[in-house]
Amino acid sequence: MCFRFSRIEAIVCSLGTGFKNNEIALYGIKCLYELQDDDISYSVANTFLANEDGELRLSLVKITPAFSTELFHFLGRNRNLKRLSCKWLVVKGNDDNDEMEKLLFATPGNTITSFSWIESYRGPNHCKYLSNALKGEHCMLTELELTNNTYTDEDVGYLTDALKNPNCKLTKFYIQSTSIGDCGVKGLCDALGSENCKLTELRLNFSLLTDRGVQYLCEALKGKDCKIINLDLQDDRDEDDSISERTLGVKYLKETLTNENCKLIKLNLRGNKLRNEAVRILGEALKTGKCKLAELDLSKNELTDRVVEDLCEVFKSGNCRLAELDLGGNEITDEGVEDLSETLKSQDCRLTSLNLHRNGITDQGVEYLSEALESENCKLTSLNLYCNEITDRGAEYLSEALKSENCKLTTLNLGKNGISDQGFKYLGDAFESKNCKLTTLFISNQGGELLETTILDNGLTYRAVNTPVEWFS
Repeated sequence: MCFRFSRIEAIVCSLGTGFKNNEIALYGIKCLYELQDDDISYSVANTFLANEDGELRLSLVKITPAFSTELFHFLGRNRNLKRLSCKWLVVKGNDDNDEMEKLLFATPGNTITSFSWIESYRGPNHCKYLSNALKGEHCMLTELELTNNTYTDEDVGYLTDALKNPNCKLTKFYIQSTSIGDCGVKGLCDALGSENCKLTELRLNFSLLTDRGVQYLCEALKGKDCKIINLDLQDDRDEDDSISERTLGVKYLKETLTNENCKLIKLNLRGNKLRNEAVRILGEALKTGKCKLAELDLSKNELTDRVVEDLCEVFKSGNCRLAELDLGGNEITDEGVEDLSETLKSQDCRLTSLNLHRNGITDQGVEYLSEALESENCKLTSLNLYCNEITDRGAEYLSEALKSENCKLTTLNLGKNGISDQGFKYLGDAFESKNCKLTTLFISNQGGELLETTILDNGLTYRAVNTPVEWFS
């Protein structure tokens, strides 16, 4: 019996470690369930994820009626599971009941605080059942991510009802769908105005959203009971009808950002094809002194040097509170970088993090930036120059800047540039300087692999960055 128990435990604990292992683990969980021995079940449950970080990722799994009850019963009783992420999952056979949601989130003592449901299928009543679970006293969820193109305005309505319930603990909510439009956003905005709604972070990615939907959202953000401080409206699709492409929607945002009740400190407008005029309008809000934004993502918006010049005037106004700015994936050249560099030298500029990945920056632009880094007024601690046109000469400029006592950089990304061993030698010389404050450097080796270099007192350590993250995209 001891051997059988150990064998079952090993099989069950392989859940989440690979496609084939997942299939075998499901049989182990079914076997464990059929034993009907609470002591053994609790023992295995307490062992599962005991030495991990509390996260379980399930992908490419088809859960049939023969396994669904057993799997969700096991996960709901587990006390080590904190974050559950399901991608390309199919749950079949229990569309007409809420067993999955009840077992996962309504079991007394469950510990799941984060749930991601990405491109997975549960059935037409998924959001309805999820809403009921969120309203339960035993549900511990604070983060919810739903990505599926079948979600509709009606589904948003169910979730909106949950957000207004005092038992709902959600503080972070992300939903993406090509079938949700202004009507769904209007309902969601009603929830944002409820004193019971606890959301502080909201990400919406709806292809049917128009300026009217943006207006609903802005009106909600101006409400005294709205608690949103982080709003993400990024849109990385290739279509020409991004939600903020129209100037009218940006004007609504401008009015909202200057409202005394608006609490936004972080705004992501990545990939919305804002273009120069729309960003100029946003800039007017930033320099009023009323806008609280500290982080702004304007990457992949087809911005040029012209809008950089306008933004620089904003940063030097003394009223702009921005500390982190992402201008990656645009059409900024050395000319725009020269304007930015002059601005970084201003004592009124508060920028500490600047992202310029995937632009047209050459060694000339790096020379401008290096001069700024040596200014006592420059506050930058993080600089991203990933995937530009920088060579060894640019690395030499940066090396000299890093040796300056005024340079405050702790993180630098130079991955996917034309830097050879000679360029890395220049940077290595900077590490030897007592003034160099750099602790993390991202570079690419000869094979194009991105490496994270950590600078320690006893030397350098390297770690391959195998998974793409936004900092590099």
